[in-house]
Amino acid sequence: NGQKINRQLAQLERDGFTVSEDLQGEPKIVVDQAQRQLGFVFAEKHYTLPIEDLISSEILYDLDKRGEKNYRLELITRASVLPKLEVKYRDEFLAERVHKRLRALKFAEHPEHD
Repeated sequence: NGQKINRQLAQLERDGFTVSEDLQGEPKIVVDQAQRQLGFVFAEKHYTLPIEDLISSEILYDLDKRGEKNYRLELITRASVLPKLEVKYRDEFLAERVHKRLRALKFAEHPEHD
C-alpha cells in the first residue's frame, strides 16, 4: 500500500504539484504553498484542491473495541468530487496539529480571521 501511495505522490508531482509540506494522515495530505493547493493521496488515485475550497475541518474520534480512541479530521470542501473527506491520524496530538495548520493555511490571506 505504501508503494502505491508513493507512486500516486510521484504522479501528483509530475502533474505540477510541488510538495512543500507533508501533513501525513490516511489518506496522505500534502501542501503546495506556491499554488495554494492541497493534495490528497490515496493508494489508487490522488486529488488536488485549492486551499480556498476547504470549508471546514473538525477533529473527531471514536472508540475501538479496546476503548482506545481513533482520531480523524473531517474535511468539508466545495469540491464535488470530495465534498467530505475523513483523514485518519494515529493520535490526538497529530490530528490537532494538522487541524491548526489547515486553518492557518486557509486564513493566511485573511489575517483578521487569526
